[in-house]
Amino acid sequence: NRFDEEIYEMGKTLEKLLALSIVNQSPGENEEILVNHLVATVDQIFNKKSDCIQYNFNDGLSFNSKSSLIELILKALVENALAFQHKRPSVIISFYFRNEEEFIIEVTDNGDGIHKQDLPKIFDMFFVGSTKSEGNGLGLFVAKKAVEALNGKISVKSEIEKGTTFEIKILQEVDESNQIVLNKKLDLVKED
Repeated sequence: NRFDEEIYEMGKTLEKLLALSIVNQSPGENEEILVNHLVATVDQIFNKKSDCIQYNFNDGLSFNSKSSLIELILKALVENALAFQHKRPSVIISFYFRNEEEFIIEVTDNGDGIHKQDLPKIFDMFFVGSTKSEGNGLGLFVAKKAVEALNGKISVKSEIEKGTTFEIKILQEVDESNQIVLNKKLDLVKED
């Protein structure tokens, strides 16, 4: 009934506002994040849809960041990818080092795509770019704020009826003490 629908929608909005509060507090220090653990968390969040999600990363891969913010970013991007499907949903999440200072997370889907005129507005608070949307226009806004809290960058490429790719770049601190560890991580990437 309509009352239950309204309560559900309010709950979704409150969840996004809580996420925004977490972003604004930017909790904790950077920590080593094991990609295997991150994948398990994403699968748990999207348990009924996890068969639609594929991952590309090297076993044992890790990076430094704030796990609570990375999880918020991935949740928002995967929710978005699953919401705007026009055929069998497929989401591919890739994790890799571009170089020793840049860790990249890419979320690619085979969905509807985003119209060119909407691209500059998709990260605006309350922007809803499609009548198909059941959201409140906060998901991508929260994702961008979380990326900014990590001093990272988020970019998007999209093609109508083909899909969308979001790229998140997270800078890694490099000093002599962790240079050897980073070189080993880069060697893992080069093996593939």
